Amino acid sequence: MPRIDRVFTQSLCLVVGTLLTGCPTTDGPPQYTLFIENNSNQPLSPVVAATHSTSVVVWEEGQLASSGMGTLAETGEIGELFSELQAQSQVTDVVSARIPMPSQGRVVPRFAPGTVGGPDLVDNQRITITAQPGDVISLASGLLGTNDGFWGLDAVPLPESGSLIYFARGYDAGTEENNELEDFINDDASRLGPTVIPGDDPDTETEPDNRREATSPPQGIRAHTGITGENDIPVDFDFDGILLQITITAVEAS
Repeated sequence: MPRIDRVFTQSLCLVVGTLLTGCPTTDGPPQYTLFIENNSNQPLSPVVAATHSTSVVVWEEGQLASSGMGTLAETGEIGELFSELQAQSQVTDVVSARIPMPSQGRVVPRFAPGTVGGPDLVDNQRITITAQPGDVISLASGLLGTNDGFWGLDAVPLPESGSLIYFARGYDAGTEENNELEDFINDDASRLGPTVIPGDDPDTETEPDNRREATSPPQGIRAHTGITGENDIPVDFDFDGILLQITITAVEAS
């Protein structure tokens, strides 16, 4: 089955086309704006977006996660995935706003080195990315209130003009056991989520939690079953179905 067909049959991404006037810029490579909206109870790590040829696999349902994807899903750290993608010749552009997103409806003052003093963190953000004709786009971001959950879009088409709207679901990277214990969850989940995880003290300067209990052997990427509430993570963090809406718009020529 061609790769683009698999996007819609296996990764469960839904898309709605929006007809708008205008054409993408012809002054250099095409550019696109991504408007990403978190509609879920899960706080999100910084988003990684990459434009690339159809031969590149950033992540794919049923396949093992790369080391960078596993790290993103488990810890929210994007550096390793960034490096993996930048090393591939068929990747055109890799971008990130490099800031997390709170759960839906929350506004959180910025925190941590490099983010203090900027605008508040909110449940949406806008990113600009460049592509080459024929490129597709992949996105991923960690679900911070999980052991190794993430949301993503897998090699979806870019609009020739106007906008395309995608709806993204949650996935399990298959790299860490879903024990839902506070010691294994990023402290930022309590800062950005709907509630503080019991046992967590996100305002202290102590060494942050995020221990790891690896899945052995690793499992393929699959749909995430959500939060059970049986251990430390409250059911307030639970999720199901569509988590995010992503609007991709072709930038018009000036």
